[in-house]
Amino acid sequence: MVNKERLTRRQLHALPFLISNPSVESAAKQSGNSPKQIFDWLNQPIFRQELEQSKNEAVNQAVDRLKATASKACDTLISLLDNAESESVRHRVAIDLLNMTLKYMEFKDVEQRIRKLEDTIME
Repeated sequence: MVNKERLTRRQLHALPFLISNPSVESAAKQSGNSPKQIFDWLNQPIFRQELEQSKNEAVNQAVDRLKATASKACDTLISLLDNAESESVRHRVAIDLLNMTLKYMEFKDVEQRIRKLEDTIME
């Protein structure tokens, strides 16, 4: 955040375009800058750091939106599992739910192991 004070208005204006475009060229065109100018800015550590922080903020906002709808998505899957007329849909949903559950359990196991390792190291 401190870096924003050290960036120009043109640099700050270009940041959202760099986040939302697949290429520097299209970001440059949409932001009204030349690709060369953007590449020059990308060679500046302060600009790169601010771009990375802005990307992280955008991802965190997207994850927060996903978290907010997770319960509704789960309800939808359960409803499909219980009520879908197509057996193939129910089968696919059942497999997806089982896979998601297993992934979650694996993640929690790894998280617990890391926590134990960290506790051991701190002792």
